[in-house]
Amino acid sequence: PPSGQIYLSVREAAERISVAPRTVKRWISAGVLPATRLPSPKGLGQLRIRRSDLEIMMARGIQI
Repeated sequence: PPSGQIYLSVREAAERISVAPRTVKRWISAGVLPATRLPSPKGLGQLRIRRSDLEIMMARGIQI
């Protein structure tokens, strides 16, 4: 990750804003919350969310 960026797992992001991990995944699927998938041999690496993107989304009050 670029220097100075803090990345969160889906679970960490969900805990930070008191929602279920499923809700965070729904936001990612809907394109509301940007996320990066970590590399893995099968292409199904874990999702990571920039903390700044999560904070921006919450500041805008986006709920789906």
